[in-house]
Amino acid sequence: MCSSDLKLLVILCVAIVAGFVVANESIPECDRYDCPSYSLLYNNQTASIQIREYEAARWARTKVQSFYYEKAVNIGFNRLFDYITGENADGIDIDMTAPVAVQVIPGPGPFCESTFIISFYVPSAYQEPNAAPPAPTSSDVYIETLPETTKAVQMFPGYVTQWNELVEPISELVEFCDEQGYQYVSNVETVCGYDSPFHVANRHNEIWIDEIGRASCRERV
Repeated sequence: MCSSDLKLLVILCVAIVAGFVVANESIPECDRYDCPSYSLLYNNQTASIQIREYEAARWARTKVQSFYYEKAVNIGFNRLFDYITGENADGIDIDMTAPVAVQVIPGPGPFCESTFIISFYVPSAYQEPNAAPPAPTSSDVYIETLPETTKAVQMFPGYVTQWNELVEPISELVEFCDEQGYQYVSNVETVCGYDSPFHVANRHNEIWIDEIGRASCRERV
């Protein structure tokens, strides 16, 4: 067993003994919106960093190729919003959830477009063992079940309108993971927003980095 895996196991055991495995406790927005469930394994309130274990869940997703984060998010959000407001096989409205997640996969070179995967969590009424949500009518939108995963999470406030506003929280989270010796998927981050554009005060945002402390000791590629 890797030392990082042993460290994560100890954290998990302590959390269970202390009764600290609580889903969504630190996200006030999840009182208003349906959110994916997770178990809290580690919480550093000073640094606003957590480690969470998320259950497998269905998400509505769309991919956008672009040089610009802001443009990609706008295109992807509109596609998914159209899906939940009637552009689906049943022609019904589907409840808005949180967060709006944007996975950023950099292009292979400085002059290549990046891939942005924008996702809406599918409401609990459509999560397993319940039936899946109605199929999208747009070929650009698809439903995908993402597997259980452990994530490092950096929480931060404010509006996010440009990519350069994300550099600092991403850097802080990467530095934390490196200091703790955690394995993670490098150069692929997910940016999560929990509030509507009209919510001004106490906005909640997160950076997610996946595959923290997995059992494999092999180098990730």
